Amino acid sequence: DITNGMAERGELDVLKVSYAVLPWVLDDYALLPCGGALGRGCGPLVLTKELGLDLTGRTVAVPSERSTAYLLFRLWAAEMVPGGVGEVVVMPFDEIMPAVRDGKVDAGLVIHEARFTYRNFGLHNLADMGRHWEDTTGLPIPLGAIIAKRSLGEETLRRLADSIRSSVRLAWDHPEVSRPYVLEHA
Repeated sequence: DITNGMAERGELDVLKVSYAVLPWVLDDYALLPCGGALGRGCGPLVLTKELGLDLTGRTVAVPSERSTAYLLFRLWAAEMVPGGVGEVVVMPFDEIMPAVRDGKVDAGLVIHEARFTYRNFGLHNLADMGRHWEDTTGLPIPLGAIIAKRSLGEETLRRLADSIRSSVRLAWDHPEVSRPYVLEHA
C-alpha cells in the first residue's frame, strides 16, 4: 500500500504498484509492458478465528482499499456473501492477524505471505481469493505492475522497459546468480 499511495501522490518516477490502483494513476503513469508480477496458488486469504464463519454483517480488516487483495475480496464477497459483509476496517497488514486472533475484527484479509504463518495465530483459512480468481477466470492472479511517469517521455519509457526485460532475461538464463539473494530475502 505504501507504493500505491506514493503513485497516487506522484512521488516517484518509477515504481511497483498493485494492479488495482491503476485506474487512479494511469493519467500520470504508463504501465510498462514488462516486470509485472502474476501468480498462481499465492493469492490473499480471508482468515477467521471461528472455523466456517459466515461473513454476513461481519467486520473485516483489510490492508488497503486500493490493493489487488481487496479487489479480489470484493469480487469474492459479491458472490459468496450475498448479505454483504459489515464494516471494512483498513489497518497495516502486520496488524491484521493479531486483530483477528484478539477478536477486534471478525475476519482479516491477508496478503499471500501470511499463508505460511496464520496457523501460528490460531486462525483458519475461510477462503483463498487467489483460488477463487483462478477457478473463476482461469487466469493467474494479477499481483503487481511496474509503472513510470509519462512525463519521462516515450524514449525513456522504452529504455526502462528494455532494461527490465534484459534483467529478467538474465535472471532466467542464469538463476544461480540471484539464488543466494532470493534465499536470503525470501
